Amino acid sequence: MRGVLSQDYNTYKSIGIQKVNPDILVLGSSRVMQFREFMFNDNYSFYNAGGILQCAEDLVQFAKMINEEKYKIPIVIIVGIDPWWLKEDGQPTKSWLRKNALVDHATRPSAHLSVLKKLVTSFDKYFQKALYPENIGLNSKITGGGFRYDGSKAPEIKVLENFDSNPVYRDREIPPVKERIRKAITNRFTISAPDTLRYLALEKALLELQKKCTLIIYMPPFSDESISLLDQSDSHKEWWNFYTIYVSERLKKDFKYIIKVQSPSAYGLSDKYFFDGFHPSEVFVGHQLKKFTEDNSEIGKYVSQGLDQLLAKAYNPLVFNRMDN
Repeated sequence: MRGVLSQDYNTYKSIGIQKVNPDILVLGSSRVMQFREFMFNDNYSFYNAGGILQCAEDLVQFAKMINEEKYKIPIVIIVGIDPWWLKEDGQPTKSWLRKNALVDHATRPSAHLSVLKKLVTSFDKYFQKALYPENIGLNSKITGGGFRYDGSKAPEIKVLENFDSNPVYRDREIPPVKERIRKAITNRFTISAPDTLRYLALEKALLELQKKCTLIIYMPPFSDESISLLDQSDSHKEWWNFYTIYVSERLKKDFKYIIKVQSPSAYGLSDKYFFDGFHPSEVFVGHQLKKFTEDNSEIGKYVSQGLDQLLAKAYNPLVFNRMDN
C-alpha cells in the first residue's frame, strides 16, 4: 500500500540500514540509487540508502548519528554530494534526520482516511491491478518498478519497453532537465550564489565519517547534454563552477577517494546510458565503479571481480538484466 499511503523514503531507508547493518553503505539522493549489491564483493554486506539524504544538513545529521552509534559503522561509505546542496536558495529549513523526525504515515489515522478517498475514487487503477499476485506492492503493480531488496531502484517496465522499441536518449524528467537548466526553474536550477558556510559544515561531516571508515565521495554524473548546457550558462556559472572546480579541488586535499562529476563521453559512452539529464543508469554506474577501481586498486577488494563480465552482459545501456529480483 505504500504507493498510495506514502513512500516514506526516509523511514524506509533508515530502517533498512538498521536491519542490514551493511559493511558497504551508499548514501545520497535518488541519483545514487543505481549502485547494486552484485557490483560489490559478496563477502561484504551491502545496502543502498539512496534517497535518505536530500541536502547538506541531512549529511551533517547522519554523521552525528554515526558518532552517537545509532547506526553500525560501515567499513565503506559511498556518499553522493549534489551541487544544489551547496546553493544559498531552495534548501530545506531542517533536516528530517533531526530527533523525532521519523514519522511513519502508516501509524497516522488521518493518512489512512486520505488513502481511503484515493481508493474509492480510483478503483480501476488500484484494485484491478491488485489482482496480479506476482507483483508486490501497489507501486510495482502499477509501474513494474520500485525498490529492490538491496535498496537500489528498479526502473519502470514501460521505460525499458519504450527503450527497446526506440533505443535513443530521452530526458524522462518532467519538466526535462534541459528545460530546467535553460529556464533556471525548480529549486535545483534557480540562479543562486554558492553557500560556503553550508559547504564547510558538509566538509566537517565528511571528515568525521572518514575517521571511522573508508569514505568514497561521489559527485553524481550528468548527461553530456546537461553538462554542456551548464558549462555554457552564464547565469549558472557561479554555483556550478563552485561545485565542479572549487569544491572538487578542495575535497582532493583532504579525501583520497573521489569520483568527480562526469558525463558518458568521459567513458567513451553516450547519453543513452542516462534515464534523464541527471539520473544515470545502473550500467553507467557500473562503468564508473570499474574505472574507479582501476585507478584505486586498493578499493578492488570491495568490488565484484565479475564486474567486467556484468558490463559485457548488460542487455541494454539502462539495466543489467530484465528479469531481476
